[in-house]
Amino acid sequence: MHFIRTVLRNFNHNRLYTAINITGLAVGLSCFTLIFLYIRDELSYDNEHKNYKRIYRLESDITISDKNQKVAKSSFAIGPAFKKVFPEVEEFVRFRSIDNSFLRYGYKQFYEDRLYFTDSSVFKVFNHRFISGLPENALYEPNTIVLTESLAKKYFGDEDPIGKIIILSNLINCKVTAVIEDVPENSHLKFDGLVSLESYSQVIGEKMYQDLNNIHFWAIRLFTYILLEENSSIESIHEKFPEFHDKYIADISKRLNGTFNLLTTRLDDIHLFSDLEWDLPTGSFKTIYIFSIIAVFILLIAGINYMNLATARSAHKAKEIGVRKVLGAYRSGLSINLLGESVVLSFFALVISFVIVESILPAFNELTGKSLTFEIQSDFLTFLVLFFVTILIGLLSGSYPAFYLSSFKPAIVLKGVVNTGKKSGILRKLLIIFQFTISIVMISGTIVVSRQLDFIKNQDIGFTKENILVIRSTDTSFKKQVRVFKTNY
Repeated sequence: MHFIRTVLRNFNHNRLYTAINITGLAVGLSCFTLIFLYIRDELSYDNEHKNYKRIYRLESDITISDKNQKVAKSSFAIGPAFKKVFPEVEEFVRFRSIDNSFLRYGYKQFYEDRLYFTDSSVFKVFNHRFISGLPENALYEPNTIVLTESLAKKYFGDEDPIGKIIILSNLINCKVTAVIEDVPENSHLKFDGLVSLESYSQVIGEKMYQDLNNIHFWAIRLFTYILLEENSSIESIHEKFPEFHDKYIADISKRLNGTFNLLTTRLDDIHLFSDLEWDLPTGSFKTIYIFSIIAVFILLIAGINYMNLATARSAHKAKEIGVRKVLGAYRSGLSINLLGESVVLSFFALVISFVIVESILPAFNELTGKSLTFEIQSDFLTFLVLFFVTILIGLLSGSYPAFYLSSFKPAIVLKGVVNTGKKSGILRKLLIIFQFTISIVMISGTIVVSRQLDFIKNQDIGFTKENILVIRSTDTSFKKQVRVFKTNY
């Protein structure tokens, strides 16, 4: 407690100096926190599924007449065939996007762009929390549909949707068998509703989705995921694939003058590492690297700023150090006290950074298109990271001032003479050069990106964009009246 009182008294006696240091560290910690939340969200994609380390997406490397494409989709037949042929495959599931579809229940009718046909095994491969209904029979029968909570409220309000009939594109009368929680934002495959894939036979006229005829191995139209058995490896499947290819795919490949190679990506790697065609929107691991470097540089700049300010006011601190040494204080004890003062100041900055982050997080979410939350009291990992980062930045920021100031000789400094020494001067200059170099690089990068965005916005694109009105509507009643709307307006 005596140490804390001493530190607070020093802060009070040097209010401007303390305020500048706390502000600099608080801004640095705020930027670090926002970047940490962004990176953590990017790295957490699809981790909510219990068996995500055993789930792989089957992808296609196809060449036809010397034209090569690597695509995220695969064929109708490859999922059932893999389960039949490879003992390593415990289960499979396929997702076929339902394009230009709308749902109708009573007088409510809207176009939906996140509906998929899928196998009944979807809830064996992936984990989704059920609000009502059972995963075992949710999509077991044809003409059944599972809705997310948001979609269920959109059509049924407070009414229980289970057992109700909702019509898909005026073609399929789908019975609602379950309602699940909304798909998390950190999922690469987002959907609002899932329709039994067996219902697809009413659209294509045949059960191509389970036929192992050779030609169907080139019907590359959907996403396929496999769940491996425990202690099985995807490398084993890749090793056996040439034999599988010769049996099921080679014949039609020769007729098409093409080749087919298997690609796979583990579920939690899809968002950051997939660069395939026909894929869903993905992120980039390069962005994670860049943001991580920026976060470290921002903390370094804040820490160096603290070092420079502390050493710059060394003359004010020198007499105090000299008196304490005369009274018997050891250099090691003084260093620890000065480091402790730096750590305490960092924690003050951390508290202020919490307020800053809470204030600007909505704007940051709008900028990044995410829905990040900052709940330090319930997020142990975030608290732990920020706690250790604060201690680290406090120790690093205070290390040079602590060891530098504690080295003063009391007989000299009490006479009012402070000899900073040649080495300390060089180190300070190097720190300042490093600080300004990083700042200039980051500011220059920001200016370049800003000018590129301005160029894109102001470039002549061949039409007067101010006269173009884009109206996005999922209401089918409006879409039927588009011509009337165009005529009247």
